[in-house]
Order: sequence, then C-alpha cells, then structure tokens
Amino acid sequence: MALRAQILGHSFVKHLNNFISRSPEHSFKLGLQEPALIQYSGLPGATVHHIRDQLEAVTDFDPHLIFLVIGTHDLSNSENTPETVACSILDLADTLLFFCGVTSVVVCHIFHRIPASKPVKYPVDIVWFNDRVNQTNHILREKLHSDHPSKTYFWYCNGFWAP
Repeated sequence: MALRAQILGHSFVKHLNNFISRSPEHSFKLGLQEPALIQYSGLPGATVHHIRDQLEAVTDFDPHLIFLVIGTHDLSNSENTPETVACSILDLADTLLFFCGVTSVVVCHIFHRIPASKPVKYPVDIVWFNDRVNQTNHILREKLHSDHPSKTYFWYCNGFWAP
C-alpha cells in the first residue's frame, strides 16, 4: 500500500504544485522513499479557520501524513496574536490526528515576507509581520515537539528566504 500524503494550506501549496508540474527535474513525490501518492490542496487566501472548514478534503483523501502550510494570512490580521495563531494551528493538528485519523502531521514553518518589488494585494509592515512569524514559529516548534513527539513535527523548509 502506498503512503498517502497531503500538502494542505494556502496559495503556496498551489504555487508549489504549479512549479513542480512545469519543472521536469523536480518530482511530485518530494523525495519520499516509499511509493507515495501526494495530493496538493492549495486554497488561496486560506486561514486556519478556512482550512478547518474544508476538512472534507482531508477525510475524502484519507492521508497517512499531512503537511500544513498555514498561518501567513492569520498573522497578517492584527487582531490575531502569535499565540492565538499558534494555538489554532496546534488545535487543527490535534483535530487531524484524533478526529480525522491522520497518522502524522508536519507543520511547515510560516514564511517571512520580503520587501515587495511591486505593489502587493495585502501590504503589511515587513518588520512587524516577520517578528510575529518568528514568535509563532518558536511557539509551534516548542509545542509540537512536547505535545505529540511521535505524531507531530515542525519543519523548516529548505530553499526559502529567511533573515
């Protein structure tokens, strides 16, 4: 039986899928060693709440492993704190594990923003935003390691800009 993995999150997932499909030297299997079936579920503009409302995409695919790529849009909203965003991501990971039957959840680090070379759809103060990203990533790394050490993981993606 092949491993079923799902990459679930905001538009970066959709962009990753598009990038891989146009780059023959890259693999949709993402270097997984065993035979794997990978589903890319990118929901542009997705917040943690939006992902939670779309859990039928998870239950329909029934993955063993989920990579979550979320938090960016949540942190852009000044009403959310790094603590509340981290808690909502941790709660989503628990829901995936204990209610959706996923074996493992990998939470990818929230990406920093860099100064835009052209106007962006949702501008934010870069220093303010990146500080919030650092705080949230720290909380997630600590809590995921301590809460469910054999089921949840925090992953810094290679190849992305970081200060």
